[in-house]
Amino acid sequence: MTAISALESRQIDATGMTSRYALVPLALAAFIAGCGGGGSNPPVAPDPEPPPPAAAPAVAFSVDRAEVAPGQSVALEWTSTDATSCEASGGWTGARAVSGGERSGALDTATEFALECSGEGGTASASVLVSVDAAANRQPTLEAFRSSDANVALGEVVTFSWTAADQDEDALSCVLDLTGAGPEIAI
Repeated sequence: MTAISALESRQIDATGMTSRYALVPLALAAFIAGCGGGGSNPPVAPDPEPPPPAAAPAVAFSVDRAEVAPGQSVALEWTSTDATSCEASGGWTGARAVSGGERSGALDTATEFALECSGEGGTASASVLVSVDAAANRQPTLEAFRSSDANVALGEVVTFSWTAADQDEDALSCVLDLTGAGPEIAI
């Protein structure tokens, strides 16, 4: 056989004598070598690590005040991280940006505002409850009004003093107007 069609194995012993072991066709020799029977194989690369899981979204949601008088509104503000969309429910509804702010409509009853934000890593939600108190934001009252003298002549100086109360602890501003048809006090 020729070297093109077969592979001959020979071994030379210590005396220089050649012994023939086998005659293997080249196609079979190539198959054996390809299956690991004739040489060393390069190391196999390990499987790549799977990507880390997506981060779970988080949402922060707040209102400017937790209690209002009937007919008043609140300012809503929210921010989210790792979210791609947000949906409002309760006292407001519909799709919202992943962060923002807006004003509610007029509130007449206690209202819960909820926001759920979704992303590749799941969903997160937050809600706030706004109470409506008929006694909230009550008008201040004039408790006492005094003058230094009840009868004054033209050109005399008179001192007025008064006490006003506000049960809601709002800042008070008082005005005494003596230029019109009669004295008027606005609180």
